[in-house]
Amino acid sequence: MRIREGDPLEIYTDRDGEVIFKKYSPVGELATFAVSICDTLYKTCGATALITDRDTIIAASGPSKRELLEKRISTPLEHIIESRQIYRKKRTRQHTAKGVVGYLYFFIGVLLILVSYLCFFISISLICCDI
Repeated sequence: MRIREGDPLEIYTDRDGEVIFKKYSPVGELATFAVSICDTLYKTCGATALITDRDTIIAASGPSKRELLEKRISTPLEHIIESRQIYRKKRTRQHTAKGVVGYLYFFIGVLLILVSYLCFFISISLICCDI
């Protein structure tokens, strides 16, 4: 169950007098709000969006929403959450190459626009000089 020191618990008793401990998730109380955030992120970014507490996925949006919902988070993700540091996935060479090609196309597009404006102004100045 992975109960840590300081985790909030709900304590119940059953008819036989047995004590039942259930982890309480304050984030779980905001589930409807979390679902709308996930839906918005998915529609905006086009990538699967998840919101978790420290143990499970409480909201999901995307193609594998049903498989991911209420699933336990992985140990590496748990360590990232506990470290309270910003995590950024390292880029591979393939992603870097795509980024460079994208910048190259952008630069060529801007250059073509500037050349077309230059040709336009030159043609106007030639027309004005001939008159």
